[in-house]
Amino acid sequence: VSRDRFLWLQHEAQLGMAFLDDTAVSGFEALFMRPVAMVQKFDALCHIFPASVLESILADSEVRETVLLDGLAWPLPLLLKRVLPILQRGLGHRVKLMVTKPFATPEWLPSKAPPSPCASHVTLALLWDTDHAFRVLDMGPPADSSEAPAFRSFWGQRSELRRFQDGSINEAVVWEGRGAGRRRSMCHQVIQHLLQRHASIHPEHVVSPTSALDPLLSLTAYSDVARGSEDEASDPAPHPSTGEEVAVAVMEVFSELSRELRQLKDLPLAIASLQGASPAFRHTEVFPPLPWNGKLPAKLQVPATEDCQSDCLYPSCDVATPPYIPALEVVCQLESSGKWPDEVEAIRGLKTAFYVHLSKALQEQAGVLASPTPLFLDVLKGGYVFRLRIYHHRELTMLREAVAMATGHVAKAEYQQLERSLVSLPLLTSTLHGVHQQFPAFSAGARLCKRWVSAHLLANHLTDEATELMVAHLFLCPAPHIPPGSPVSVLLRFLALLTNHDWSSEPLIVNLNQDLSAADISEITSRFSSSTRSHLPPLFIATPHDKSSSHWTTPTPSAPVFARMQLLAKESLALLSQQLLSQNPTEVDFKQIFRTPLQDYSVLIHLHKRHLPLSEQGVDAMATGSTHRTHPMKHRKYSHMPVVDFNPVDKYLSELEATFSEFALFFHDKYGGTFIAVAWKPHAFIPQSFKVSHAHCRIPVEGGWKGAKKQKTAASFLVPDVKAILADFQLLGQGLVKSVEVLSDPPSA
Repeated sequence: VSRDRFLWLQHEAQLGMAFLDDTAVSGFEALFMRPVAMVQKFDALCHIFPASVLESILADSEVRETVLLDGLAWPLPLLLKRVLPILQRGLGHRVKLMVTKPFATPEWLPSKAPPSPCASHVTLALLWDTDHAFRVLDMGPPADSSEAPAFRSFWGQRSELRRFQDGSINEAVVWEGRGAGRRRSMCHQVIQHLLQRHASIHPEHVVSPTSALDPLLSLTAYSDVARGSEDEASDPAPHPSTGEEVAVAVMEVFSELSRELRQLKDLPLAIASLQGASPAFRHTEVFPPLPWNGKLPAKLQVPATEDCQSDCLYPSCDVATPPYIPALEVVCQLESSGKWPDEVEAIRGLKTAFYVHLSKALQEQAGVLASPTPLFLDVLKGGYVFRLRIYHHRELTMLREAVAMATGHVAKAEYQQLERSLVSLPLLTSTLHGVHQQFPAFSAGARLCKRWVSAHLLANHLTDEATELMVAHLFLCPAPHIPPGSPVSVLLRFLALLTNHDWSSEPLIVNLNQDLSAADISEITSRFSSSTRSHLPPLFIATPHDKSSSHWTTPTPSAPVFARMQLLAKESLALLSQQLLSQNPTEVDFKQIFRTPLQDYSVLIHLHKRHLPLSEQGVDAMATGSTHRTHPMKHRKYSHMPVVDFNPVDKYLSELEATFSEFALFFHDKYGGTFIAVAWKPHAFIPQSFKVSHAHCRIPVEGGWKGAKKQKTAASFLVPDVKAILADFQLLGQGLVKSVEVLSDPPSA
């Protein structure tokens, strides 16, 4: 048994003991029921191809003689035995474990020459220690110590003398680490350098597919932020920035705005707390927003009408869609007061008055542009638009009482929406922000998983919060693994969770902050297994604040959509695993699992690209510069509010779902998708008896319906008018819709 195999076995034994001792984990299931795939277990893979390049070590006659005598002329195992200690010394505390992928030893006749290893490749698997894996500096011994020559000999030209803040002068090795994406390739940089220095292996023969999916989280403008004032030419190996620095900039601007809001004077009530509710505040926004540069696009000027605010810009239908500026949701809670009214409408009127007063105070005291509306206050700070909503607990209490007294669903839907946006979302954002701070891979991993969900046109069927909770589960309950350390390993385990979890008989319990006790978990499991399972959503997620309803997955996804999601996850997992282990990853198209098959859809609604404000985010979009953004750290003086949260595709999709949800399901990739896919509902095409309430988008069946028990007149039954519906698709999206393509005939009764 080689040393790396023994260390791997020892690592698994330690994990097994930990799982058996943990009462919150089903130790037997984790150890014996869940397979451990190598690509899911390790955070990074590194391929040396072809393996014959290792034979350069045989230039040393002593090594060559040892290989010929001990290796029976098959050099690969002994060559690795000499290389691995060098890599382990260089990586140090960056990795917890490093092993080689098992390979079969070939057979050959003694009378013939042994086969060459050039047809194979060597795969190194690394398990990162995320506390040390991304450091850009390896500190060496003092320059005058006896250990300094050995350190310089080991690292070669990478070693340099550096003076540190405490006055010491030490040998040190500095790596390229500009941007979070580049820092995740730190171990790869170390391996490339050491193999080139000690085994004469050129870096082009050492490839890591770990960062192959980074371009899916990157925009051209992100690289400018990651580089700062540095010139891109100074980086010998430019790496696409994945936007973590932009997300940090959003938080810095929000902190500054919070401080200014709390310092405002002469407010009727002081601001008690400000909590972010958007994905950007929990570092899970797939593409963190870039700030607006303040420029007015052509033909998009300030309106002069009396019914429009003079400091706001408005879109025009005769020009291209303006740049998309998202509204970052913020929940504002005021200090307690007994003077609030006891009626919902009166409370809302008072909140509107407070928005107006707060807007004036911000402009006069802090010089910050703000735009009040009856429902919220938009504040432009540092190029970002923060949408403030005031939360008052009495409003929710009175709505809850109205729900208890009302018989309809209007009051209940209003209450659920308000409770979700003002209470549940800020609480979830705060909790997941803590997960992000604890686990470095959570942010990029959650963004990559949400990217996959949206790329398969499922973003409007599975909420962002549900995806983020599933990703959080991978970190909080990682058995039979340890928490993932790279975005790729997060995506692999997310796909495996969708594929292998028994969703029909086991709830997914996400124990945020470890607030669920063993008794709570037992209660959730027993309640789920009872007769109420049929009334619960197919994808059930329980959290400390939502033990029984799974409101993040209610009412979507439906059972058919979730079944398709599982099928796509299974195929994506198999393909991505195969690609990561391929002999030459540089020739692999890793975006393949982000291109969804379209043969199962009935209709495609193609959209004009000039009206797609997020077209640059498409999976296969060409890298282009962003002309409407500015560096987050460059403060500007703004004279007008931009067009905020305006995405024509979202508006159109909402109209389609509201109008035609009875007949079809709609699917769209919200990150740069250029079409909307339509799937007809088979049950909608069963002829229905003639009623006025059934006449919407339906026509009489010609010649009656054969499925009727008693034949009636020809106009007794109605079926959907597909031609009229397709025409309405085009009419409803006039100017936005480019064409409507029919892929298959509608289902027959």
